[in-house]
Amino acid sequence: MTRELIIERAGQCCERCYRYARGGSIHHRRPRGMGGSRRPETNAASNGVLLCDGPAAADGQGGCHRWVENHRTEALELGLLVPQGHNPRTTPVQLHVGLVYLTDDGMYEHEEPT
Repeated sequence: MTRELIIERAGQCCERCYRYARGGSIHHRRPRGMGGSRRPETNAASNGVLLCDGPAAADGQGGCHRWVENHRTEALELGLLVPQGHNPRTTPVQLHVGLVYLTDDGMYEHEEPT
């Protein structure tokens, strides 16, 4: 269900570059870590973004998902990665729609959650 919420929110487009991302991947902003995580927000829609993959992607070098993995410092600054111990729901992320907070029901919010 979470996967469907994220894909619907994204409109099947990469949430970073806004290119069509059919076959893209759901990226966990706060990585699950080896063996997964028992924290409920790990598998929430606020922790996932749809990113493009493959050589036809926005950067021509493997897509936005690879960019995040290869540019971890910048990805942290943009909220595409969230450090362990931080809640993805309260960590803003820079996407093609601007700086937003992702909700657990698969929506964007421009205001910080209370």
